[in-house]
Amino acid sequence: MHERQIVWLVPLVVFALVVALPAMEGHREETWAQLVVGAAGCAALLLRVRWPLPVLVVTLACALVSMALTTLVFPAALMVLVALVRVGMSLPVRVVAASTAVTVCAVYFTVDLARNIKSFDLSSADQLGWFVAASAAGVAVANQRRFVAEAEERALRAEQSREAEAHRRVSEERLRIAQELHDVIGHSIAVINVQAGTAAHVIDTSPRQVRQSLELIRRASSSAMEEIRTTLGLLRTTDPQHLPVAPAPGLDDVSALVDGARAGGLRVGYIVGGPVREVPHVVGTTVYRLVQEALTNAVKYAGAGANVEVRLEYEEHGLHLSVEDDGAGTAAAGPQGSGLGLRGMRERVEAVGGTLEVGHRRPGGFRVAARIPTEAP
Repeated sequence: MHERQIVWLVPLVVFALVVALPAMEGHREETWAQLVVGAAGCAALLLRVRWPLPVLVVTLACALVSMALTTLVFPAALMVLVALVRVGMSLPVRVVAASTAVTVCAVYFTVDLARNIKSFDLSSADQLGWFVAASAAGVAVANQRRFVAEAEERALRAEQSREAEAHRRVSEERLRIAQELHDVIGHSIAVINVQAGTAAHVIDTSPRQVRQSLELIRRASSSAMEEIRTTLGLLRTTDPQHLPVAPAPGLDDVSALVDGARAGGLRVGYIVGGPVREVPHVVGTTVYRLVQEALTNAVKYAGAGANVEVRLEYEEHGLHLSVEDDGAGTAAAGPQGSGLGLRGMRERVEAVGGTLEVGHRRPGGFRVAARIPTEAP
């Protein structure tokens, strides 16, 4: 039943009992007076939700008058019991306790003055205990509602937290996929672009070099297609047992990356210094991706024929990587430092607790330098 219906139904039931029970007890001469007093008290009950304490005062006054008229505590006290339940549901416990105490005292002294009231024994606390029980019932209902509301709020916060966590993971996965696509496919596309330009430039004078460029284009495009196929497979597969899994590249793969850049026309030197040792795989993958992006930028902005030096130094607590080109290749000079690639490099380095420096060299060229810790803080 709807709560609004209960608000209207309870006063009607109480009014019927207040009128009917005295008549059943043989108090017909007081029925009309009881009707007026009972109607006033029950009408006040309609406002008990909005003004619980004033309604208690009104119903208590009507009940005391009814007791004096009918010489019966019950059913006139039903109005007061309903009002006390609402007081217990709506007000603080200290207010409920004070209101209950005042109500009990008022009923006690009224009965004590009107000795002719039937069915009420002042030496027993059982009947006065009904008023305490009504207040306690109201407090119990309020506590239950508060508990349910807090449980629902916790459930809502938990659901919101799960949604926020799911959104965060989706965002992180999208960023990871974007980084992988940019690092791998971007490198292949850059090689294809440079070799296509080289082939177009020497097509009439050096057929052999054209064939070499076309072969590099074929290899780079095949690699890009394979990476796209793998990425699409990851996005489409929902069963973790059937996900295509390949080991992430690491430090051992940097030399192959350098060889590929040399085949693309760059003159790349690769120097490793310091005592070589095992490093966490995530660090090795980060170094590999930094070298890959730096060589891609060298291909795009310095062009074939540029001199590039890749230097990897093993330090006591980390790695120092630098990739420098002299900008002396065949490509037209272009601005670096604001693209997605450099932002991706910075994000990768910061994710493992390192620092990245990028900038133009003098008199020409570009430099990427990173310090990456090999021990977790």
